[in-house]
Order: sequence, then structure tokens, then C-alpha cells
Amino acid sequence: MKILEDIKNPLYQRREIKGIISSDKNPSIADTSKELSEQFKTGEDAIVISQIKGGFGTNKFRITVRIYDSKEARESAEPAPKEEPKEGGEKPAEQPVEQPAPTEGGEEKPAAEEKKEEKAEEKPTGEKVEEAGEKGEKNE
Repeated sequence: MKILEDIKNPLYQRREIKGIISSDKNPSIADTSKELSEQFKTGEDAIVISQIKGGFGTNKFRITVRIYDSKEARESAEPAPKEEPKEGGEKPAEQPVEQPAPTEGGEEKPAAEEKKEEKAEEKPTGEKVEEAGEKGEKNE
């Protein structure tokens, strides 16, 4: 790994490193973390890889890494990952769909037809309906 930038940040108790890694395929975060922990002699739990970018047609990848002094420093500075709900966990309650009551003839109308009838009954708003008498024309 070639280090391009190494900044010591004492406020967050970490090192902010930008570098280039050579690899035949896209490096995984786990592999990169393992390699960095061996190189910088820290635990993998104190390393946060924020970015791995590859260039088109090259085997070099730019990485941005934050290496904390301890796991506790990482936990206090980094936001906690969002937890996804488990399949057996809480789900929004499904509301049953109400069935329309049968009409007098004993036949049920499909819901789509009922909605069309409701829309046809509504008057359009915002449109001005003009009659011949309103325009000022005289009807004799």
C-alpha cells in the first residue's frame, strides 16, 4: 500500500489515511481491513474504511481509512450502524380490506366501477361554465 496522506487527528484519537492499493480484483472491505491492521499493528475493530474507489482499466484502488487508537474511541466517534428489523420482528399491522355490501339485486359491483361512478358524479372545479345569457347577449 502506498500512503498519499496521513493526518493525525488527536481530537477524535485517530489517523486519517488516504492511499492506493494494488489488486487484481476489487478488494473487499474485510480483506483491506485485515491488511491495514497488519501494516499498522492495530485491531481490525479500530479501523473504519470509508471509501474504496477503482479507476477504469487499472488495478489500483484509492482508499480512505480512519484508524482509531482504540475500539472505544471508534465507538464514540463513529455513528452506530442502523439495525435492520428481523423477519420475525415488528411489522406494521395489515388492515383488512372492506368488502362492499351487496346491492338490492343481489349482485356486487366491482370496486373499480363504483369509483368511476363516483368520479362521474363529481362536478369539475375551477372551470367556468358560461351560459348564453351571462355573456350580455340579448335573447328576444
